[in-house]
Amino acid sequence: MKVALIGLGMAVTPHAKSLLDLKQRVQVAYAYSPSAERRRKFAEKFDFPLTDRLEAIVDDRTIDAVLILTPPNTHLELVEKFAAAGKHILLEKPLEITLARAEQLVQKAKNVTLGIVLQHRFRPAAEKRE
Repeated sequence: MKVALIGLGMAVTPHAKSLLDLKQRVQVAYAYSPSAERRRKFAEKFDFPLTDRLEAIVDDRTIDAVLILTPPNTHLELVEKFAAAGKHILLEKPLEITLARAEQLVQKAKNVTLGIVLQHRFRPAAEKRE
């Protein structure tokens, strides 16, 4: 499976580490940020191919999925681009900044698999108690 990281800010480190653990099964083909500084800092820690061109990822038919790790107000537009290109999506929470935008996002992703990160679900405070 080939994936791309979209956004190299504060949410990227645990995802990148997990992808290193999965390197026998998953290849990171791109790590994208429009910021040269973020790409530089990311490259100091991780040896993934970098790009400043979102279109390169959208147009690359070998990419199976993207991990969108950007601020919530960017999610709708990014999901629309990647879902239209047939790429499955793992999205950092929250979905979007309003319920209406979140509903639009889900509709845009109806033909691909859309996963939402819920990384605290196994902590005791998040578990359902009876």
